[in-house]
Amino acid sequence: MERIPDPRGRQGRDYRLWSILGLILVSMLCGRRGMKAAFHLGRSLTREQKRQLGFMRDPTPCHATLTETLRVLDALAVADILGAVVMADNGDDL
Repeated sequence: MERIPDPRGRQGRDYRLWSILGLILVSMLCGRRGMKAAFHLGRSLTREQKRQLGFMRDPTPCHATLTETLRVLDALAVADILGAVVMADNGDDL
């Protein structure tokens, strides 16, 4: 996820993009729906779990940060990169 282009401005980079996307992905894999659920999951994680997702300081991103980050992402770039990862993981040529 580190290869996904980060369109956020300087002020919007309090958290690494791959950490935010990781939290959203973990939330979805846990069956949660929406950014509010991802926000609550992030706040409920242990310090070690947060560290593993790349959050080195408290607190994890707020609901608005999660929502705004998704709003500004280039969906096609994300799909291309994640698709390439899946293909490579399956042993297919890119």
